[in-house]
Amino acid sequence: FGAIHSTHDEFVTLSQVEKMLERANEPKKLWIVNASDHRFSDNQPEFDRRLLEAIGWITETAAR
Repeated sequence: FGAIHSTHDEFVTLSQVEKMLERANEPKKLWIVNASDHRFSDNQPEFDRRLLEAIGWITETAAR
């Protein structure tokens, strides 16, 4: 389970995502982006970096 989450998501709180992650099976990883909304509107470059990290992590994890 992997998730990228905004610090100020107006639909799902960070604590809700963390609770979901606690219940998920391994492997699991959470990337948190300091952004003003669900769409990462004011921090798209950081979202893009985290997305590339997540894709790499998923690819690496799937190969195991």
